[in-house]
Amino acid sequence: MLWITGSQQDADTAERVFSIFLPAAGLFAIVTSPLLFKSPPFVPVLVMVMVSFATTVTSVMHNYSVQYVTMAMIVFNRFFLFALAPFLLQKLYGARGIAGIYGMVLFIVAAVMQSNYVWQ
Repeated sequence: MLWITGSQQDADTAERVFSIFLPAAGLFAIVTSPLLFKSPPFVPVLVMVMVSFATTVTSVMHNYSVQYVTMAMIVFNRFFLFALAPFLLQKLYGARGIAGIYGMVLFIVAAVMQSNYVWQ
């Protein structure tokens, strides 16, 4: 936000708003639950792609108010990703191996993210 407004106070306000948005992500369950369980498997993936594209477009707009919309889309997509991943794994591999596969995927992601700190 600092690159848009040039004001540290506005950037601090936006950071506080984002820290409120993150715990409120569970409110998106009202939207994600019907998407996951009442639609064909390609619909949630399509929604995620569209929201990711919209996030990319709005994140580079030089408008302070639009950045709040971007924050909301980031929080939605983050929550939706963590709901969509096990859903798709279950559709692909069945319910029996879902816990092991999802656990391995999360371990690999965590290892890659932590390795970023090692190389800095």
